[in-house]
Amino acid sequence: MSTSTPHGRRLALVSLSDLLAIFQDATWVPFSYSIWKLHAALSDPAIPGLEVVLHEPRVPDAEAIADAILRDRPDVVGFSAYMWSFATFAEATRIIKERKPDTTILFGGPSGRPVMFDLPAYRHLRPLIGAICMDEGEFVLRAVMEAPDRSPATLRTIAGLAVPEGDGWYHTPRPELPPLDSLPPRIHARGDAMMA
Repeated sequence: MSTSTPHGRRLALVSLSDLLAIFQDATWVPFSYSIWKLHAALSDPAIPGLEVVLHEPRVPDAEAIADAILRDRPDVVGFSAYMWSFATFAEATRIIKERKPDTTILFGGPSGRPVMFDLPAYRHLRPLIGAICMDEGEFVLRAVMEAPDRSPATLRTIAGLAVPEGDGWYHTPRPELPPLDSLPPRIHARGDAMMA
Protein backbone atom coordinates (compact mmCIF):
# COMPACT_ATOMS: atom_id res chain seq x y z
CA MET A 1 0.00 0.00 0.00
CA SER A 2 1.28 3.48 -0.87
CA THR A 3 2.22 5.96 1.86
CA SER A 4 0.86 8.82 -0.27
CA THR A 5 -1.49 9.44 -3.16
CA PRO A 6 -0.06 7.36 -6.03
CA HIS A 7 0.16 10.26 -8.45
CA GLY A 8 0.20 13.06 -5.86
CA ARG A 9 2.89 15.45 -7.02
CA ARG A 10 2.54 18.39 -4.66
CA LEU A 11 5.99 18.94 -3.17
CA ALA A 12 7.08 21.28 -0.39
CA LEU A 13 10.82 21.99 -0.15
CA VAL A 14 11.92 23.41 3.19
CA SER A 15 15.13 25.03 4.40
CA LEU A 16 15.95 27.18 7.42
CA SER A 17 19.06 29.38 7.56
CA ASP A 18 20.88 29.88 10.86
CA LEU A 19 21.33 33.53 9.85
CA LEU A 20 17.69 34.43 9.34
CA ALA A 21 17.06 35.56 12.92
CA ILE A 22 19.31 38.58 12.48
CA PHE A 23 17.47 39.61 9.29
CA GLN A 24 13.95 39.78 10.76
CA ASP A 25 13.14 43.29 9.56
CA ALA A 26 15.37 43.38 6.50
CA THR A 27 14.09 43.63 2.94
CA TRP A 28 16.79 41.25 1.72
CA VAL A 29 17.45 38.02 3.60
CA PRO A 30 19.71 35.05 2.89
CA PHE A 31 18.10 32.25 0.91
CA SER A 32 18.77 28.56 0.57
CA TYR A 33 20.68 27.98 -2.63
CA SER A 34 20.17 24.24 -2.24
CA ILE A 35 16.37 24.24 -2.39
CA TRP A 36 16.31 26.72 -5.27
CA LYS A 37 18.71 24.42 -7.09
CA LEU A 38 16.38 21.47 -6.40
CA HIS A 39 13.41 23.48 -7.63
CA ALA A 40 15.20 24.29 -10.89
CA ALA A 41 16.26 20.68 -11.43
CA LEU A 42 12.64 19.58 -11.03
CA SER A 43 11.44 22.22 -13.48
CA ASP A 44 13.67 21.49 -16.47
CA PRO A 45 12.50 19.27 -17.97
CA ALA A 46 9.16 19.65 -16.27
CA ILE A 47 7.62 16.68 -14.47
CA PRO A 48 3.95 16.40 -15.55
CA GLY A 49 1.60 17.46 -12.76
CA LEU A 50 4.36 18.55 -10.40
CA GLU A 51 3.65 21.52 -8.12
CA VAL A 52 6.54 22.77 -5.98
CA VAL A 53 6.28 25.23 -3.11
CA LEU A 54 9.40 26.56 -1.39
CA HIS A 55 9.37 27.30 2.34
CA GLU A 56 12.19 29.39 3.78
CA PRO A 57 10.98 30.25 7.30
CA ARG A 58 12.83 32.94 9.25
CA VAL A 59 12.10 31.55 12.72
CA PRO A 60 12.83 27.99 13.98
CA ASP A 61 9.24 27.43 15.15
CA ALA A 62 8.28 23.83 14.33
CA GLU A 63 4.54 24.34 14.72
CA ALA A 64 4.47 27.48 12.56
CA ILE A 65 6.58 25.72 9.92
CA ALA A 66 4.29 22.67 9.96
CA ASP A 67 1.21 24.91 9.73
CA ALA A 68 2.62 26.74 6.70
CA ILE A 69 3.55 23.49 4.96
CA LEU A 70 0.19 21.85 5.64
CA ARG A 71 -1.69 24.84 4.19
CA ASP A 72 -0.26 23.75 0.81
CA ARG A 73 -1.49 20.16 1.33
CA PRO A 74 1.69 18.56 -0.02
CA ASP A 75 2.01 14.91 -0.90
CA VAL A 76 5.76 15.06 -0.23
CA VAL A 77 7.80 17.29 2.08
CA GLY A 78 11.55 17.55 1.54
CA PHE A 79 13.57 18.99 4.42
CA SER A 80 17.10 20.26 3.74
CA ALA A 81 18.54 19.75 7.22
CA TYR A 82 21.55 21.29 8.90
CA MET A 83 22.65 21.10 12.55
CA TRP A 84 20.78 24.30 13.39
CA SER A 85 17.53 23.14 11.72
CA PHE A 86 17.43 19.40 12.34
CA ALA A 87 15.61 19.48 15.70
CA THR A 88 13.04 21.96 14.37
CA PHE A 89 12.41 19.87 11.26
CA ALA A 90 12.21 16.67 13.31
CA GLU A 91 9.43 18.21 15.42
CA ALA A 92 7.72 19.61 12.31
CA THR A 93 7.78 16.08 10.89
CA ARG A 94 5.97 14.75 13.95
CA ILE A 95 3.29 17.45 13.64
CA ILE A 96 2.82 16.96 9.89
CA LYS A 97 2.48 13.18 10.17
CA GLU A 98 0.06 13.55 13.07
CA ARG A 99 -2.20 15.88 11.06
CA LYS A 100 -1.72 14.44 7.55
CA PRO A 101 -0.43 10.86 7.94
CA ASP A 102 -0.31 10.13 4.20
CA THR A 103 2.41 12.76 3.64
CA THR A 104 5.76 11.34 2.55
CA ILE A 105 8.63 12.95 4.46
CA LEU A 106 12.08 13.12 2.90
CA PHE A 107 15.23 14.40 4.57
CA GLY A 108 18.45 15.52 2.91
CA GLY A 109 21.24 17.98 3.45
CA PRO A 110 24.35 17.69 5.62
CA SER A 111 22.43 16.66 8.76
CA GLY A 112 19.66 14.72 7.05
CA ARG A 113 21.37 11.39 7.67
CA PRO A 114 20.34 8.04 9.19
CA VAL A 115 22.80 8.51 12.05
CA MET A 116 20.76 11.52 13.23
CA PHE A 117 17.57 9.46 13.41
CA ASP A 118 19.48 6.70 15.19
CA LEU A 119 20.17 9.06 18.12
CA PRO A 120 17.98 8.29 21.16
CA ALA A 121 16.27 11.70 20.99
CA TYR A 122 15.07 11.12 17.40
CA ARG A 123 14.83 7.34 17.06
CA HIS A 124 11.06 7.37 17.64
CA LEU A 125 10.65 9.50 14.49
CA ARG A 126 12.32 6.98 12.19
CA PRO A 127 9.01 5.28 11.22
CA LEU A 128 7.69 8.69 10.11
CA ILE A 129 10.40 9.18 7.50
CA GLY A 130 9.76 7.96 3.96
CA ALA A 131 13.42 8.11 3.02
CA ILE A 132 16.66 10.03 3.39
CA CYS A 133 18.40 11.32 0.29
CA MET A 134 22.02 10.19 0.51
CA ASP A 135 23.22 11.62 -2.80
CA GLU A 136 22.75 14.75 -4.89
CA GLY A 137 19.10 15.62 -4.46
CA GLU A 138 18.75 17.14 -7.92
CA PHE A 139 18.67 13.68 -9.47
CA VAL A 140 17.32 11.52 -6.64
CA LEU A 141 14.37 13.82 -5.92
CA ARG A 142 13.34 13.75 -9.57
CA ALA A 143 13.20 9.95 -9.42
CA VAL A 144 11.09 10.08 -6.24
CA MET A 145 8.63 12.56 -7.72
CA GLU A 146 8.36 10.65 -11.01
CA ALA A 147 7.74 7.31 -9.24
CA PRO A 148 4.23 5.81 -9.55
CA ASP A 149 3.91 5.92 -5.74
CA ARG A 150 6.09 6.46 -2.69
CA SER A 151 5.50 3.22 -0.83
CA PRO A 152 8.52 1.75 1.02
CA ALA A 153 8.74 -0.96 -1.66
CA THR A 154 8.94 1.65 -4.42
CA LEU A 155 11.40 3.86 -2.53
CA ARG A 156 13.69 0.83 -2.12
CA THR A 157 13.98 0.73 -5.93
CA ILE A 158 15.26 4.32 -6.23
CA ALA A 159 19.02 4.78 -6.13
CA GLY A 160 20.52 7.17 -3.60
CA LEU A 161 18.11 6.66 -0.71
CA ALA A 162 18.17 5.26 2.83
CA VAL A 163 14.74 3.84 3.66
CA PRO A 164 13.75 2.98 7.25
CA GLU A 165 13.53 -0.78 7.75
CA GLY A 166 12.84 -2.22 11.18
CA ASP A 167 15.54 -1.00 13.54
CA GLY A 168 17.84 -0.03 10.68
CA TRP A 169 17.99 1.34 7.17
CA TYR A 170 17.83 -0.12 3.70
CA HIS A 171 20.46 1.67 1.58
CA THR A 172 19.77 1.62 -2.12
CA PRO A 173 22.74 1.65 -4.53
CA ARG A 174 24.40 4.95 -5.33
CA PRO A 175 22.97 6.42 -8.50
CA GLU A 176 24.95 7.00 -11.65
CA LEU A 177 24.93 10.78 -11.61
CA PRO A 178 25.02 12.78 -14.82
CA PRO A 179 27.49 15.68 -14.99
CA LEU A 180 26.42 18.62 -12.85
CA ASP A 181 26.65 20.88 -15.88
CA SER A 182 23.68 18.96 -17.27
CA LEU A 183 21.53 20.76 -14.69
CA PRO A 184 19.39 23.55 -16.08
CA PRO A 185 21.13 26.94 -16.14
CA ARG A 186 18.23 28.60 -14.36
CA ILE A 187 19.49 27.33 -10.98
CA HIS A 188 21.46 30.55 -10.76
CA ALA A 189 18.51 32.82 -11.49
CA ARG A 190 17.46 33.33 -7.85
CA GLY A 191 20.97 34.23 -6.76
CA ASP A 192 21.50 36.52 -9.73
CA ALA A 193 18.25 38.30 -9.04
CA MET A 194 19.05 38.75 -5.37
CA MET A 195 22.51 40.09 -6.15
CA ALA A 196 21.23 42.63 -8.70
